[in-house]
Amino acid sequence: MLDMANETKTDITMHPSYITLGMANMTKTDITMHPSYIMLDMANMTKTDITMHPSYIMLDMANETKTDITMHPSYITLGMANMTKTDITMHPSYITLGMANMTKTDITMHPSYITLGMANMTKTDITMHPSYITLDMANMTKADITMHPSYITLHMANMTKTDITMHPSYIMLDMANMTKTDITLHPSYITLDMANITKTDITLHTSYIMLDMANMTETDITMHPSYIMLDMANMTKTDITMHPSYITLDMANMTKTDITMHSSYITLDMANMTKADITMHPSYITLDMANMTKTDITVHPSYIMLDMANMTKTDITVHPSYITLDMANMTKADITMHPSYITLDMANMTKTDITVHPSYIMLDMANMTKTDITVHPSYITLDMANMTKTDITMHPSYITLHMANMTKTDITVHTSYITLDIANISKANITMQTSYITLDKAIIASADISIQVSYIKLQKIIM
Repeated sequence: MLDMANETKTDITMHPSYITLGMANMTKTDITMHPSYIMLDMANMTKTDITMHPSYIMLDMANETKTDITMHPSYITLGMANMTKTDITMHPSYITLGMANMTKTDITMHPSYITLGMANMTKTDITMHPSYITLDMANMTKADITMHPSYITLHMANMTKTDITMHPSYIMLDMANMTKTDITLHPSYITLDMANITKTDITLHTSYIMLDMANMTETDITMHPSYIMLDMANMTKTDITMHPSYITLDMANMTKTDITMHSSYITLDMANMTKADITMHPSYITLDMANMTKTDITVHPSYIMLDMANMTKTDITVHPSYITLDMANMTKADITMHPSYITLDMANMTKTDITVHPSYIMLDMANMTKTDITVHPSYITLDMANMTKTDITMHPSYITLHMANMTKTDITVHTSYITLDIANISKANITMQTSYITLDKAIIASADISIQVSYIKLQKIIM
């Protein structure tokens, strides 16, 4: 029995077994203890390089504050709740670490089945390789946390740094407040609560991911998996590419350019879309584009229902058949409509070169005032009462023209059986070559009316 409480010298060597050491106040260096089953009361040990080789040593090191304490035996219970230094290496298995306040760098934990209470870990490069680790990292705020094992439950609700890479499968991520760039999620079946994700280049490659991205505002969000439910009502950036099928997009407030949607059966609520070059290729898309105001909207699929009542820009190309267009306020040029059976409400069309090629189009052009309106299909009903420009060419047959206020020159009417209400025509050189035309020329007062056709009934009341 040694009472060494006040021993202050160096190199005390204790070789026998079963020695009970009262070393509470030992303060020197290089105490070497070789025997087994030594009970050490080292609560106040404060020096460096204490080496303990035997097994089954019970260490009360709650206040150990120095560096490079190496513990090799197995089954050691460490009370290290206040360990604050660097490079603590723990190799044995089944160690229970109370490291809730660990704040330093490069803590490496290799054994399996370790339960880490690291709620306040704030440093970089914590590497966790074992499987089935439960990490409470709610306040982790640093970069480059790499988690490789499978089935890890991460509580990272407040993760705010860059390049968090999560490779294992079946990870449950609570990343509602993730705000940094380049979060890469590769595993399958991940449930992401990313409602406030606001950064760029979030790449989601796995299938069946449930994304709550209602406030996504950055560019180049690429979503490749199928069956993704996207709540992107407030998406405002460019180049959102959505390739999978059956995506439900709530894009009512989408305002940027070049949204490309390639999949089929997409339901788009784009009532407030205001930018250019929206390309929609799939079929059976329901578009609510009542306030679309930009150029070059190309709609290729069939059976699209377009509510374009306030479309005011140029070059709207509508290629599919059976499209219902409410274009009452269309005011720009070069609207080309190729499909058949289109119902056009163009009462206020005022621009040039409207080309309508399909048959059976109902045009309400009462206020058309520009030049060179070319109407090629048959059986078109034109309400052109206020047409005032030149060179209106109408080639199809059986057109009913209400041109009571036509006042310009060189109206050429080549088709047969046209009923002209030209009561107020006052210009010269009206040439009518067709047969069976009924002219109401009560107010015609100019010269050089050439009438070469037979069976014309002229009402020349004021000639």
